[in-house]
Amino acid sequence: ELIDPSGPVSEQEVKYLLDEIEKHIDSVKIVAICGTHPPGAETLYLDIANIVAKKKEKGGECMLYLDGFQKVTSLLESGAVSIYKVALYELLSLIGLDRSDYDQAAQLMKAREIMFERYPNLKWIAVTDGPNTAYLFHNISLTGSCEKSIWKYNVKQLQKEEVVNPIGAGDTVGGVMMAKFLENGDMPMAFRWGLSAATAKCKLPSAGGIFNGDDLEECLMQTEVH
Repeated sequence: ELIDPSGPVSEQEVKYLLDEIEKHIDSVKIVAICGTHPPGAETLYLDIANIVAKKKEKGGECMLYLDGFQKVTSLLESGAVSIYKVALYELLSLIGLDRSDYDQAAQLMKAREIMFERYPNLKWIAVTDGPNTAYLFHNISLTGSCEKSIWKYNVKQLQKEEVVNPIGAGDTVGGVMMAKFLENGDMPMAFRWGLSAATAKCKLPSAGGIFNGDDLEECLMQTEVH
């Protein structure tokens, strides 16, 4: 994960990273881009997208997952991103809506419409809001089907004394969600697992995506999907 602000990276460091991605691209099915690129790597995300695109042009299977909202407009416009995980306040900021004055349901539907209109190649948008209701949007225009396109998740609510350290919960959502999606291709189920793992992670002091299996099972059972 690349997090801004940070010190600048050199051209050689960027090249090394891209070379490593290109070297291993044939063995992966999802490439995840998380956070904001550091100074000196302004074209990094688009370069990664090009590597993914080349694999797909050759008939390979690969999806680009994005978790970030600063300096990602050109990447979204490239049409390379298939899965976009974003916090609610980040999504509204990205499309110019004001969170302080909105009907959540109406604003979310408007945001969904705007995002799929601006970025028609997006297949999935997963919207988180801390412990509050999360949403998953599917762009059915890409499949031409009449299948379900909106899922609403009411995650398990932790008591104040149960929350030990929420840092890293967002990354936990993405990591577990992508792992489960790779297992069976069921994104609505995968997002449920990611949200539940993130909730379980908050109960432990570690900052990374570490959680207790029993806590995960409890969160899964108490996460409602509509």
